Amino acid sequence: MTETVLSVRDLHVSFRTDAGVVQAVRGVSFDLAPGEILGIVGESGSGKSTVAMALTALNRTPNATLAGTVEHGGRDLLTLDEAMLQKVRGAQVAMIFQDPMTALTPVHTVGKLIAEVVRAHESCTKAQAWGRAVSMLQDVGINDAESRAKDYPHEFSGGMRQRVMIAMALACQPSVLVADEPTTALDVTIQAQILRLIRRLRAEHRTAVVLITHDLGVVAQAADRVGVMYAGRWVEEATVDELFAHPRHPYTRGLLASVPRLDRPRAKLLEAIPGSPPSMTEPDAGCAFRPRCPLAAEVCAQKPELIDRGGGPAHRDACFRSAEAEAGAVFTEVSG
Repeated sequence: MTETVLSVRDLHVSFRTDAGVVQAVRGVSFDLAPGEILGIVGESGSGKSTVAMALTALNRTPNATLAGTVEHGGRDLLTLDEAMLQKVRGAQVAMIFQDPMTALTPVHTVGKLIAEVVRAHESCTKAQAWGRAVSMLQDVGINDAESRAKDYPHEFSGGMRQRVMIAMALACQPSVLVADEPTTALDVTIQAQILRLIRRLRAEHRTAVVLITHDLGVVAQAADRVGVMYAGRWVEEATVDELFAHPRHPYTRGLLASVPRLDRPRAKLLEAIPGSPPSMTEPDAGCAFRPRCPLAAEVCAQKPELIDRGGGPAHRDACFRSAEAEAGAVFTEVSG
């Protein structure tokens, strides 16, 4: 039996708004093994960041409803009170937020910010916490860490601020790291450095990583397994190699067809998925992708279950027409 460090089952997240109840996440389930990197991809608004926040109930607010289970260390994190969650966040399950400039407090030095995390979860002196902060900055590749620890976030570049965020997240050696768009707004060189850093740290500490992104290139470089989200649901899951070689869900094929490829003849046109994602205040009871899918049929009015339909290793999809989609009947690149 595969060891599991995080187990999510039937996760639902909804928010009450003036426009109605937004059903942001609808029945997401997955397991995460130690040292594994799980990529979660999908369009903006598909529910990726909501899942990330829900793993430690960061989006548990008066207008929010969270249901399902998030098991870690033998406990369901969604049932813990705020005091207990504070002990879990950062120490056992840590998070890298999308924008380090707004996530880092501008009035404190980066060394103080990292040291504060250490002192919040461990019994140590200020000097020991500061030493850990300097050590973590060295680990993430920041030169002259002793001096740079005394600098403020605005004195760092975007890539360096992201390294500081990673240092904060890993300061207490958590077993799970949730990285929400960790390479957004970074140039490709710095992006590659950040991804190499995440892979190195997971190899050294067996840290499991949930990597949230809309960039399929990032997934191809860093992830072991991929979950594809659409309209709050998990619509396909497979290993990286299997997903890129044999995508089954029409939505996954649409995402892949919309990305330029250097290993194929240059396309005259890239395929675009028609239409827009649905409103989550009134989500489709059947397949939510149905209005945008060229293969939609009468059966798609029913809710497709996420199941293994045979073929590649541990490859599941939620589509009644996945066999036709895999055969190339939808969203095929236009070759020149």
